[in-house]
Amino acid sequence: MPLKILSLMSLVFFLCACSYFNPKTDSAVVKLITLDVGQGDAILIISPDGSTILIDGGPDNSLLSELGNYLPWWQRQIDYVMVTHPDSDHYLGLNGVAEKYRIKEFWYYLAGSQPAYENLLSLLSTQSTVIRQVSAGDQLTFPSGLNLKLIWPEEKKYDDSNSSSLVILLSWGETDVLLTGDAPIEVEQQLVKANQLSEVEILKVGHHGSRGSTSDIFLTQTSPELCLISVGANNRYNHPHPEVLKKLASSGCRVVSTVASGSISVNFTTSSWQLIP
Repeated sequence: MPLKILSLMSLVFFLCACSYFNPKTDSAVVKLITLDVGQGDAILIISPDGSTILIDGGPDNSLLSELGNYLPWWQRQIDYVMVTHPDSDHYLGLNGVAEKYRIKEFWYYLAGSQPAYENLLSLLSTQSTVIRQVSAGDQLTFPSGLNLKLIWPEEKKYDDSNSSSLVILLSWGETDVLLTGDAPIEVEQQLVKANQLSEVEILKVGHHGSRGSTSDIFLTQTSPELCLISVGANNRYNHPHPEVLKKLASSGCRVVSTVASGSISVNFTTSSWQLIP
């Protein structure tokens, strides 16, 4: 086969592969993936313009292989990484991410003092990553109109790790997604009292389905249609707790967990959402 034809065929194959794997090709949806990282949290969001947001990093390097399932092999940058709070099951996997990907901005509220957390910050400093300590009111708006807003914690210092969890509201048109980290019932009550909660379409269930989160009043205020639980099989905490599962079932939301389904991929538009098999 002539070299020119072989080269042309290789170029066509490469361009087709780029089109297939490039997350920017579908500008009509936001992609929300609850990654299967075992007993921990890691959520990847791909905006309609292709911007990438990674919220939490799970407990180990299994995060890297999960990211490889949803990001093209040539991608070496993640635009925003946010750690909801410095518990190891929410950030340890980010050390491997920072070694493989350049991270443009890193958001946190409560810094961790563990060596692994300090190593993460050291890795970020070598990349000239913008490191921001954030609190309620901070937000991002993307060209599509997708808005990411922190509604907790307040500016005053919370020393308890779970109570300091970032609570994040994603909004695009009429579709709202609430990501709660490990925020406990006490935080939920404060959000209700401050009128920070309204109905949402999708909820990332707090604290892996612990009965220390997801209060009745919280569910009444948010009334989610789809409830996502990030959890590991046979974990020692008995997550998700049967009491919480019963509440969720009674509320009418569809419950999907990583332990049963693996990584959970949801596409949503300004007016609807769809689970992707």
